[in-house]
Amino acid sequence: MPTADDTARSSTTSARPAGPFAGVAFDLDGTLVNTLPAMELSWNAILAPVIGRAIPAQEIVGTLGPHLIEIVRGYEPDDAEALTAALAAHYRSIFLTTSELYDGIVELVTGLAGRGVALGVVTSMDAGARPLLEHLGLLQHFSTVVTCDDVAHLKPHPEPVLAVAAGLGVAPAELLVVGDSPVDMVAARAAGAVGGAALWGFSGRKAESEAAWLFDAPVDVHDAWTRR
Repeated sequence: MPTADDTARSSTTSARPAGPFAGVAFDLDGTLVNTLPAMELSWNAILAPVIGRAIPAQEIVGTLGPHLIEIVRGYEPDDAEALTAALAAHYRSIFLTTSELYDGIVELVTGLAGRGVALGVVTSMDAGARPLLEHLGLLQHFSTVVTCDDVAHLKPHPEPVLAVAAGLGVAPAELLVVGDSPVDMVAARAAGAVGGAALWGFSGRKAESEAAWLFDAPVDVHDAWTRR
């Protein structure tokens, strides 16, 4: 008997665009890499003492998207600049050793790269994205990495997606954007690209209603490509 998940997947699949895709752009945090342990440690080391309580992981996930200083202002508007600098420094000191690729990401990225698919990363992380990808052994597979330092507007604005499409040399309509957050899907659609929800990531199924494709696990992205 079909499950509710089967029904949801079927309804989304039946409406999804046919492609073809010339490239794939991945979100970083919560899609390629689980950076939440590093965030939780840093948020609680720097911000928790100021606000007088612990900050749980899912609360952190709910704040992600804007520039870091805007997130910090939501906790302590009067000393946001100093706290942002301290938070960023603490995070930079630990994120390489406390972040891990999600299961199946190495196989997905190397498999697509081996098929000659143009691959990029589009993230609201700063320039630390490149050292992180290098540390995890994936940077060489991405011809374009667009970070918050490269654009004037962050997702859900279309600018980052348009920038990664331009860097890959593909038309937005030929780009599949894989991300865990609704803002990834909204940005993809606004840019004229196709959004695929990474349901294994930070946001779970929250991006489902905004997505053209649903991916329960990284292998599903590769399987969808090989069926094309």
